[in-house]
Amino acid sequence: MKHEKRYYKIGEFAEMCGTKKSTLQYYARVGVLQPALIGENGYFYYELSQIYIFEAIYAMRVMQIPLEEIKEYLKERNPGRCVEMLKSRLAKLEEQKKVIERTENLIKRSLEESEAALSAKCDEFEFVTFHEDAPYYAYTFHDRLAANYRALKNARKWITHCRDNGYNESLRVSEFVMPKHVRDGSFEKTYGAFKMFDENSSDRDTDGNIFIRPKGIYVTAIRHSSGTDIPSVYRALVQYAVENGYEPCGIAFEEDLMNQMIDQNRDNYLVQCYVQVRKV
Repeated sequence: MKHEKRYYKIGEFAEMCGTKKSTLQYYARVGVLQPALIGENGYFYYELSQIYIFEAIYAMRVMQIPLEEIKEYLKERNPGRCVEMLKSRLAKLEEQKKVIERTENLIKRSLEESEAALSAKCDEFEFVTFHEDAPYYAYTFHDRLAANYRALKNARKWITHCRDNGYNESLRVSEFVMPKHVRDGSFEKTYGAFKMFDENSSDRDTDGNIFIRPKGIYVTAIRHSSGTDIPSVYRALVQYAVENGYEPCGIAFEEDLMNQMIDQNRDNYLVQCYVQVRKV
């Protein structure tokens, strides 16, 4: 009567498991699946029953459960721990799905904005109406010398805030001029900001950093600009509005349509400027 082998060399066991020797060697190295016997020559030998352990590991890896978690689970397998582990993994996958969805939305929005910027017509003045208020996540320019540093620091704060709170962020930067600086003609910027796209985002906890762009009529134009001549663009918009029977009545703001993400030449940056107006 032929007796079944008790131990199988690593190559034989790998073939039965449908995997590679290197995978079994790695599992042994990290302590997930140790060979049943290590020969004097250093060869690994496995028992047939260890196939069931390998299949369990394989199933958990398909579910993208980290090896460290698998290792801990295999120390004491039971139905209760299995359910707990699977619930934990499902919760993590749900969070990953949200991250993927937000990333997809950001890429789609950035693509749409980039394609629109490429076909934008510059230096054409027009009036547009925003029918709804729009929330922006804003940061303050406390002084102009620190503006670039603060912009970078607060941009990172914004991205982190979006990630932690589930907002759909935009990479398009806006800068706002308050009414008093529109009236005095200096057009000094008060806030840098990023537009928020989630419904009810203005009602969420945002550490008081929400700025609402008011609905209403705006005169607007697009200009190639590195940013230094923006006040002159605002003044030209005001002049155009006055010539057409309107007057400034609120804020002014600019939005980057084409910036360092799209073009390395600052002179090719594209900015759209708006001034809030009303009919005289």
